[in-house]
Amino acid sequence: KHKIPDKKNEALWCHLMLGGEIWNLVNKSREEEDEDIPKGKTDVAGEPPKLGFVTAMPVFVCEQVLEYVISWLEVTGWKAEYGPWVYTLLTRLEKPLTPDVGSSLRDLALFCAQQRLEFASKVEAVEAGGVPDDNIAALNLFICLVAKYFDQGDLVDREEE
Repeated sequence: KHKIPDKKNEALWCHLMLGGEIWNLVNKSREEEDEDIPKGKTDVAGEPPKLGFVTAMPVFVCEQVLEYVISWLEVTGWKAEYGPWVYTLLTRLEKPLTPDVGSSLRDLALFCAQQRLEFASKVEAVEAGGVPDDNIAALNLFICLVAKYFDQGDLVDREEE
């Protein structure tokens, strides 16, 4: 039996998933707002998701943790270690979506689109041919999943006519 942290313990979730360094970045961005945020333990490394743990997470916890992850992404920008966790949390969501979860998914897709633009401009600057980037592939996957699977069709990429 897996022990699932309290869904309200954002610091513990961040340490568990991504490590203390990420929590320190998030924490630094919020310091002016709240003096009671615990400091990150930099010796704690995050871990990739494990099947037994993730399947033991109730859906309502997954929804809350996804909200946390999106807020962390907005502070740190895209890092590859987010990918497995974002994908895993998306697999645990249940349709029909609540309005809050739908809003979170839209925020995720819009974030991914903005990050994809940044990565694409860097790739094009380095290589005139525009070499594919693993980060771009991951961001494309999340945009596509939100748009197609979670029925947020207005966010889908359209070919320019």
